[in-house]
Amino acid sequence: ESDGEGGCGGAHILDSLACRYKSRLMCGGSVLKNVSLVIQRDEYSPFHFKPAPTNSTIDECWQRALERRRSPDTAIHHVFLNAQTNGEGNIRPFAPLSYCQERQCFFHPPCARCGKILDLCTDDVLLGEFGLPHYTRSLRRYLYCRECTPLHGAPWFTRNSAGEDGSVVKECSGLLNSFGAVDDKVDPGLGFPCLDCSFRDSCYGPDNRVVQRLTVVAFYPFYMLIDGEADLDGEVFLGLLG
Repeated sequence: ESDGEGGCGGAHILDSLACRYKSRLMCGGSVLKNVSLVIQRDEYSPFHFKPAPTNSTIDECWQRALERRRSPDTAIHHVFLNAQTNGEGNIRPFAPLSYCQERQCFFHPPCARCGKILDLCTDDVLLGEFGLPHYTRSLRRYLYCRECTPLHGAPWFTRNSAGEDGSVVKECSGLLNSFGAVDDKVDPGLGFPCLDCSFRDSCYGPDNRVVQRLTVVAFYPFYMLIDGEADLDGEVFLGLLG
């Protein structure tokens, strides 16, 4: 369950951006460390300060939060993963993640046309060509296929569509149902479980059980930080957003 703090001030800012989950680092059945996973939300809680952030300022906030954790005074209290950063040491998001309850496995969402992973569009020019809000000037986010969406008219996907999105955008249920068209071209690295599954017909047929059997863990690429047992300093997070 989420372990975020409610209320106002810095703690409220943290709750607006992320959920916190109590977890443990394990090795061979032994607990190495009790930690909190600070994971970016798909949808943010309302912000009660001015100016309101955009996707770009939130990206900067996570970068600065990572840098603070790397400082000599605080690094010992945190856990860092190689996958969290790129070659320049900048924070990078983890790929969108779904979970199949029948096969009990995690996987990344593929494009129904080409089988490659869907990604977050940060290209303001491309978004504008489709009449969608710019990434850098809004809080709207959209998944797309880098090849098939601009070249072949494959759909955009968003967790919950706004009224101005139009027919080119599908919501979460549309994403899940699109998996029924994925064929053996799918990238094997995505862990897609549906191709040889005995439940495929009931998931993508008239029963449409896919919406009950697949759980979207993270609809969009998401940032994650791993903190020790001490609470994250909400006032510092507020300062990072200011």
